[in-house]
Amino acid sequence: RAAPTASTRSIGKDTIAMRTKILALLSLALLAGCAKVANVIPFVDAPEPDPGLAGTQWHVVELEGGWDAPAYRLGLAFDRQGRVGGFGGCHALSARYEEPELGRLRIEGLHVSEDGQCSEEAIAIDQALRDALPRVVRYRGKPDARELLDGSGRRLIRLAPANAGG
Repeated sequence: RAAPTASTRSIGKDTIAMRTKILALLSLALLAGCAKVANVIPFVDAPEPDPGLAGTQWHVVELEGGWDAPAYRLGLAFDRQGRVGGFGGCHALSARYEEPELGRLRIEGLHVSEDGQCSEEAIAIDQALRDALPRVVRYRGKPDARELLDGSGRRLIRLAPANAGG
């Protein structure tokens, strides 16, 4: 072989320089294409994580046994300190609650105020809520509707957000 001359070394350097420029331009074109694709593909919001029950207020809309509860304005409020309170149709209710994990619920230490005069139907609805709460072990649904369930998955209480006017 012949030894490389100055002109062949120059051609080799020119080829490398040209390839480098082409690679740089292709990289820029690729990046520009990605930017345009990002502008074309709509951004989809991820669903907000379920906050659980802490800090929520609910109307009881149905109780186990077919009680249609809205006429009595039954309600439950779960505070952020592990207390649940509400109105059972005749008496005020309070208890401790624990959410060991999302969807699991334990209600304990139910206390009922025993003051007030109520109709027999209001007392029966009140008693149905008092009986159901300690049996709740989990819940399901979305943040805008919940069902409180017993250990076999049977719905005991159906809830709607208190701010929904129900």
